Amino acid sequence: MQRDYDAIRKKLNYYWELKGKGEKGLTQQKAAKILGISQPAFSYYLSGRNPSAKKSMALNTDIIRKFAAMVGCKPSDIDSDLTDVNTVVSGLTKAWVPVKYALSGMESTMKSLAVNFPAVPKDCFAIEVDVENYDGLKKGQHIICDPASKVHEHDYVIVIKDNEVFYGLLRYLSAQWVVTYSLNGKTFNEPTDTGVVHYVMAIQNKMNDKSMPFK
Repeated sequence: MQRDYDAIRKKLNYYWELKGKGEKGLTQQKAAKILGISQPAFSYYLSGRNPSAKKSMALNTDIIRKFAAMVGCKPSDIDSDLTDVNTVVSGLTKAWVPVKYALSGMESTMKSLAVNFPAVPKDCFAIEVDVENYDGLKKGQHIICDPASKVHEHDYVIVIKDNEVFYGLLRYLSAQWVVTYSLNGKTFNEPTDTGVVHYVMAIQNKMNDKSMPFK
């Protein structure tokens, strides 16, 4: 689950120079706006260091996928572990995906959810946010998961253990993999060794579309 960040950054810089700047004429300011980050953050992702923090900045799967879509290459061109979904940057696909769980561990109140993405992975599913104490989430949102994607350190993930569901950042701490999450301002680290870990591809706000049975 650990990445070769140096190799990935070399690929990022290669495709940035070749396609981002070369073919598309993008500036770092324009690229940062497309990716939804600041220009300094974009520069740090390319260089691998944050001069003010004096430490490396983590590259997560979401940034790599968005970068690939922006410059017009495949995610696997940058990181061979990634599948090549979500590389279409124009047009949206609407699909119904099953709502398999609720974040509280209770049964979800919905059977399915309409999602709109450039590409919808075949086996993706949703988790209903039915609690209000998870920092960074709002009740009524849905967490969209792609079980086919490999997960790496610093990705946002869902961990499912029996009747418990955890959402947070995947990290390697004290010689074990954990998901770091916050409840009411307090941070917790839940080991992932006895659970099933799924990559989180998006958080979707509650839609006006009515749910329908998933077939």
